[in-house]
Amino acid sequence: MTKHKDSEGSSPEAEAHRSHLRDALERNARDQDRAVMTISGGALALSLTFLGDFSGSHQGLWLLRLSWLFLGVSLALTVLSMQASTSNIRARIRQVDQGEPEKTRWRFATRLATTLAAWVLVGGLASLVSFAILNV
Repeated sequence: MTKHKDSEGSSPEAEAHRSHLRDALERNARDQDRAVMTISGGALALSLTFLGDFSGSHQGLWLLRLSWLFLGVSLALTVLSMQASTSNIRARIRQVDQGEPEKTRWRFATRLATTLAAWVLVGGLASLVSFAILNV
């Protein structure tokens, strides 16, 4: 059975692999932020644009309003996630410069905002699709 060493006792290969994984994780989070921003903004704009195209009375208008709320919150959470990520990187740079261990509250804030943005986006899309099903 292989024992895992902490980062201070790791081999150069393990450190390189860890660095590669962290870079991949950061790229993935950035790509997720972009995707959530694009989908939320696009769905919000599309629903506002085509609202007038639904003929007659609108059934379940509360679903449309709920989707707008969710999509707007998703956009706001994504912006907050990006800001928290920037603050996390700045804090990590400062810690490296000062030789301090790597620990920052911004990492948790970034993860939380990114995760919440994705789930709120799902809620917004579900509400929007439900509204469309009722009215098409």
